[in-house]
Amino acid sequence: MKIAIIGLGAVGGLLAYMARRVKPTVIYRSPVYREAIKCFGGVYVRLPDGREEIVKVDHGYANEFEGSSFDTVFITVKAYDTRAAAIEASRLVKDGGVVVVIQNGIGGLEEAIHVIGESEKKIDVALGVLTYGVTRLRASAIEVKGVGELLLGFKEGRGDLELLRRVAELLDGNVRVVEDVEPYRWLKVIVNAAINPLTVIANAPNRIVLELDSYWELAVKIVEEGVKVAEALGIMLPRDPLETVREVVEKTRNNISSMLQDYRAGRRTEIDYINGAIVRLGKEKNIDTPVNYTLTLLVKGLTELRRL
Repeated sequence: MKIAIIGLGAVGGLLAYMARRVKPTVIYRSPVYREAIKCFGGVYVRLPDGREEIVKVDHGYANEFEGSSFDTVFITVKAYDTRAAAIEASRLVKDGGVVVVIQNGIGGLEEAIHVIGESEKKIDVALGVLTYGVTRLRASAIEVKGVGELLLGFKEGRGDLELLRRVAELLDGNVRVVEDVEPYRWLKVIVNAAINPLTVIANAPNRIVLELDSYWELAVKIVEEGVKVAEALGIMLPRDPLETVREVVEKTRNNISSMLQDYRAGRRTEIDYINGAIVRLGKEKNIDTPVNYTLTLLVKGLTELRRL
């Protein structure tokens, strides 16, 4: 099975490591990644036990693989870059193949389904929900800080689960295929919504959510609003989201959230796809989400100020 990965950030690097037995192909847009891979001899991975590995990969720009027929293409770019990545994926994946979207938030999967649905090929679009703790150190270099799991599935079960199971068998790590991945995506969205923006506002690691009473109170309100929206959409969460927030923070106390990493680097954050998605979908169901709305504006404002 031929596997391609579009996007070589933290998640893309982890997927390359998990798929190392089949020597995956990584697709990038910047020459920085080409030079970094040549320098390292592959994708550099630092594991939780301190071991270091170099993952051998094929690599290049998307147009260098035109005409290739990949069985599976993973999209691991930021949510706001999904459209361009989905266009590339539809050209690279073979007829009867699958595209798997692995990213934070709500909206990217829907964009990929829309774009790839316009292809003449028969292509399934699946979602991956990742709970590993992973950080991008530099181009083509990542550190795995915590072992979680990767859940693969289709929105509302629309797709070939047997194909996904064959993909899962090729990936090393804790990989599980579920019939309906949507409840797990919503659980992660609500947890991220309660942690990530607060770390940006405090410019501090995840532990700030538990260390300050005022921040924990905010986290509780964020979760309450997210749960109301999920329930209105008919989503039954697989676990208690507030307890999950507490557990995640305790396990990742010193981690710098992906949103804070983006903020510090002067990059656009995914706030519109996390807290902003709760707000947008809440409006559709006539549910007020004032805390998530305020945090969305605060993070966007802070990001704009940092750019200036």
